[in-house]
Amino acid sequence: MAIYALGWGLVAGSAALIGALIGWHVRPPPRLIALLLAFASGTLLSVAAFELFDEAFAHGGPVASVVGFLIGAALFAAGLAWFDRRGARHRKRSAEAVVAGRDVAGIVAPATVVDGIPEALIIGINFYDGTRLGIATVIAVFLSNIPESLSSTARMRTLRRRPSYVAGVWIGVALVTGLASFAGYTLLGDLPAEGKAVLQAMAGGAFLVYIADGAIPEAFAETRDLTGLAMAIGFLTGYSLSAFLG
Repeated sequence: MAIYALGWGLVAGSAALIGALIGWHVRPPPRLIALLLAFASGTLLSVAAFELFDEAFAHGGPVASVVGFLIGAALFAAGLAWFDRRGARHRKRSAEAVVAGRDVAGIVAPATVVDGIPEALIIGINFYDGTRLGIATVIAVFLSNIPESLSSTARMRTLRRRPSYVAGVWIGVALVTGLASFAGYTLLGDLPAEGKAVLQAMAGGAFLVYIADGAIPEAFAETRDLTGLAMAIGFLTGYSLSAFLG
């Protein structure tokens, strides 16, 4: 089953390449990209709530799940802050202008790859709990990766990066997604219930920080009044996937 987690992680990560191709050649308007990003945020928020923290609480109880959640949130928040201070802020805002005199393109690539790690861990963790639940997560992450890569590709294009550079970033995201999915599955193999709960909750905490700090503000900057509606539709989509396939 671990090989399934690896393969499906690569499938989910491949959506980033699809979004990058669309973003580079079609160049959809920033407002449309932001709406899709808000939709993705709602989908992923549903996954974090119903497929991670809820499962962590059920497996390990309140202490393990709360401790893991706070650790994951704190670690990922610190990582995002580190990248932001070095120029990766607004990497998902497709209409953001280049900051004069500051070459931030080099930090955008690793920051974008790191953004995908919580999503990938979720795939592996959920495949451990069952194939149907894992596939539901893959679909949710696949849907979210397209607008994320659309917005980040538009940002990298604004930074005048070469097509080979952009392709390399998203190939890296796909590979990291597959490997992290594999790691998420294998790390659960010999863990007791409390350890599994901590790992699930850590992924959930990191995921929530990513949504709140990275995705929603960038979507709101472009969509404003439609952000909540798009996110609500995404949340309903994510919940439906969990309910019918989980």
